[in-house]
Amino acid sequence: MHSTLPHFFHLVKWEWRLAAAERSFGLTLAILAVLTGLAFGVGLSWSGERRAVIDQFRAKEIENHKFLRSAFTDQTDLEQIAGRSLNDHEKSHAKTVRVIAKLPTSLAYFGALWNALLPPAPLAPLSIGHSDLWPDRLKITARSKRTNFEREDIINPFQLATGPFDLASLAVALFPLVLLVLNHDLISTDRERGVLALTLSQPTPYLQVVLARLLVRVGVPVSLVVGVSALGLLAGGTNLLNPATAARFTVWAALVLVYGALWGGLALTLNTLGGSSIAHAIALMACWIGMVIVVPAAISKGAAFASPPPPRAELITFEREVNAEAEKKGRELLDQYYRDHPELERPNKQADPYGQMRWNVIGFEVDRQMRPVLQRHRDRITDQVRFAGLWQSLSPALAVKAAMDDLAGTSLTHHLEFTALAEQYHTEFMDYLRPKMMTRDDLILDDYDRLPSYSGLDLGQRLHPTQLGRSFLILGSWTATLYVVGLVRLRSPITTS
Repeated sequence: MHSTLPHFFHLVKWEWRLAAAERSFGLTLAILAVLTGLAFGVGLSWSGERRAVIDQFRAKEIENHKFLRSAFTDQTDLEQIAGRSLNDHEKSHAKTVRVIAKLPTSLAYFGALWNALLPPAPLAPLSIGHSDLWPDRLKITARSKRTNFEREDIINPFQLATGPFDLASLAVALFPLVLLVLNHDLISTDRERGVLALTLSQPTPYLQVVLARLLVRVGVPVSLVVGVSALGLLAGGTNLLNPATAARFTVWAALVLVYGALWGGLALTLNTLGGSSIAHAIALMACWIGMVIVVPAAISKGAAFASPPPPRAELITFEREVNAEAEKKGRELLDQYYRDHPELERPNKQADPYGQMRWNVIGFEVDRQMRPVLQRHRDRITDQVRFAGLWQSLSPALAVKAAMDDLAGTSLTHHLEFTALAEQYHTEFMDYLRPKMMTRDDLILDDYDRLPSYSGLDLGQRLHPTQLGRSFLILGSWTATLYVVGLVRLRSPITTS
């Protein structure tokens, strides 16, 4: 019995030659390579657009802060302050920013001078995730925070319904189909060609032959997807030599490998049960429909049913009702505010001729009443994430997608953390400005140094070990079970007809 490792590698080499000689094998791999490249291109284009927008916002914010600080100096050359040429519109904007630099109320309502941003992570091209549904930039103003749950740009409704075609979607949904095409006849093809009896009579254990064949038919497609992804990241400017980025990509490649091995194990197990290649193909397709489409959809619907967030229209209606009620009680709210803050000096009629203080407290009251409502909205979404996590064991595809989104920094958890951090930043920012708004005190240059700063620019690079561990546990359990069953049956007598 030839059971040495070199002999097994010889079998692998032989199976590779047989596979390469089949035109269908090469055609299937070519289609997979093209689809992988297209999917990566979509993700790269999307992440590039998001990064460009985020960089533009950051650059504009830095420039605005230069204009704000210049209002406290003798500088008047706007282009010199900005360090670049400005058009007429930009000059008008810069003058406005300088005018309101000392006015806390105007700063609070102006918008776009301070932002909470979620820059794409290095592996964002691999998975768009939830970044097409949730905002990645939030303006910190005294206006409604309800818009924190909405995107500023318009998204194609069809794309929202079907989801983006990115590399994670390809790896989760289409990649298994390629593996099923290549492995549905793993053993049955020998039986149908009449060579199974001859192969079994050889001194080489048939177990080794099947494993070598499986290694080629799963390993080559896996290597293709991982290789094209790595080349795409390098071509897109991602530094895979960075230890953190390299570690993330290694984990991503491991997900693809184990997920591919799972589908190879499923094909192996079904082949050991006997039957024709067509029967195996039908059975594998049914398994694919169940694990990739039916079960994830059922879990998603179950999560939405178990913890439904209030619809957007309901949030808008509630905010309008709160705002209308606050306007009716405007004078009462204003008096109560100064009773609650005796340390603040109330401006007289001459200092507040247009009743701005009344409108300020109306905004404060609306914000106060909307805060728990928006928090409940986030809690409901968090509950949905938790619900999906509890049932991910029923669908390895769902577990893989969740892990890939997490590695790419585009998971729903990342966006929930982003909105929570933006909310915290907003609260700290307004807590600092609010007393100055209500006394109409002018700001000084030192106030700009004391204003809270946003600290979540690296939030997209945060990993969630619980989700990653759960995904690998689910994948490992499914894969190990399938291979144990398949290998045990493979050691049993195999029917040759």
